[in-house]
Amino acid sequence: MPDYDWLSNNKLDSKMIKRKMDVLGFPYTADELKALEGKNDMDALVAYMQKLGSDIPWRETTATTIVGDLKNPYPGVAHDAMEPWETLYSENCAACHGEHFEGDIGPELDGASLEENDLFEIIYNGVPDGGMPPYSFLGAEKVWKIVNFVKYYNQGEDNQ
Repeated sequence: MPDYDWLSNNKLDSKMIKRKMDVLGFPYTADELKALEGKNDMDALVAYMQKLGSDIPWRETTATTIVGDLKNPYPGVAHDAMEPWETLYSENCAACHGEHFEGDIGPELDGASLEENDLFEIIYNGVPDGGMPPYSFLGAEKVWKIVNFVKYYNQGEDNQ
């Protein structure tokens, strides 16, 4: 994705935003205005895009259900076997969570902080209230590859 410097370099003016919100009669809190400090137009655009449709009940009607017990099909996978899975992570996760799990739009990812099954459910079902879409469309096999990549790749050869 291009850098869009013209969006990234334009810092938000919370005083101007407050005036516009007042004129338009939109509700806001002091905490919401304070949260804008240090943000730029790119941050605002991404937040807007994440919000679009979030209050429409389509999520419930299109939700998928995990059936049966969750079992990692790749326990103890070799580090070098995970290297091709980086593409899955890059194409589906890195835009929000960073190329190196450092977080950006989404939170930093610490694979050790979650159990495999919990991480699978988060990726598969998404976090609608947090703006993360479900990735069930990838299928269970690819989601398990992302789970293993996030949880174990940075552990290097120690995963074996």
